[in-house]
Amino acid sequence: MKEYPVEACKLSLSVLDLSNNSLSGLPPEMGKMTSLRKLLLSGNPLRTLRSSLVSGPTPALLKFLRSRLSEGEDSEAITTTKEDMIAMAARLSITSKELSMEGLGLSAVPSEVWESGEVIKLDLSRNSIQELPVELSSCVSLQ
Repeated sequence: MKEYPVEACKLSLSVLDLSNNSLSGLPPEMGKMTSLRKLLLSGNPLRTLRSSLVSGPTPALLKFLRSRLSEGEDSEAITTTKEDMIAMAARLSITSKELSMEGLGLSAVPSEVWESGEVIKLDLSRNSIQELPVELSSCVSLQ
């Protein structure tokens, strides 16, 4: 991955592993990911960030990124459909192997969960899911 998608900054993740990619920088919008507690960035050619920020605590990096947002941009809402959020989460799970669909108002588990085959951790909290699909049993790497 050469660039972290700005739209993905709307995802509610607690851990994001972007290690060993081709990232040269991070979007300032990532600073709005307030639930993010751990951001792993080793193995990236990050040129636009000081190494002390990259290797330091995640909250300090997020604060720095927030400070880079344009005036008024931090309160601007990015309108994204539920389907777009599911697709973004599924694409990110390919590199991070963690899929967060927390609080998306889902009533069923989307097929993207078992179709990727790479997901190790899955967060479906704060949704209205009544039952889990049989297809989830094909996710043998799910912890």
